[in-house]
Amino acid sequence: MAIAMVVAYHIFGYKYTDPGLKNVLIYFEAIMTCYAIFLYLKFYKGKAFKKMAVTPWLLVYSLFLTVILVLFIVQKGYLQNFDSFITTLITTIFIAISEEIVYRGIVLQGFFENNSKFKAIICSAILFSLLHFVNIFAGFTITSVILQLLNTFVHGVAIGCLMILTANIIPFIIFHFVWDFIMLSSSAFVQHNAWIIFIMLITDIIFAVVLLKLILNKKKEL
Repeated sequence: MAIAMVVAYHIFGYKYTDPGLKNVLIYFEAIMTCYAIFLYLKFYKGKAFKKMAVTPWLLVYSLFLTVILVLFIVQKGYLQNFDSFITTLITTIFIAISEEIVYRGIVLQGFFENNSKFKAIICSAILFSLLHFVNIFAGFTITSVILQLLNTFVHGVAIGCLMILTANIIPFIIFHFVWDFIMLSSSAFVQHNAWIIFIMLITDIIFAVVLLKLILNKKKEL
């Protein structure tokens, strides 16, 4: 990912906030997705793609994200030229699959097998958060990177808890895809609805605190 950001910024001149970034990112994400799937099938046999325990918390989180998606569609934030739309769609699908398999599949499950639930969730969230530090190589400011690290850590804790409760990674691939598609499709939509990011952070904090407390007292394996 760091290499992708360096190539995009220093060779092609795309900053993290430039729409053209995904034109470079898509190729790296395709490679990372294939590699992540290969590793997960090799070591975990696709375990998190099989059974799923439906929890009310998952339904609530799904409803919240659906509201944001509907708002995005109503405001037509996705309407750009067709080539840009397709590139964004494919890139965000790759991002969602690769990052969720690595951090909610391999990393979370790996820690969970040999450590406490708390340590597994926190460590996977930290590593997921640190992944986003590479955005500094694409011209992201230090302040923006720190805020993104905070957001992704809290989100990693919330999703890590939900992953342990549901034992299935598919919902989180969908969540990840929807969120990234919204964020990368239209900078105008994000700027005009900055409150959504704030609400999402608050929601993740609530989920992280409540669910972390819940699963620490619940015996359930991935």
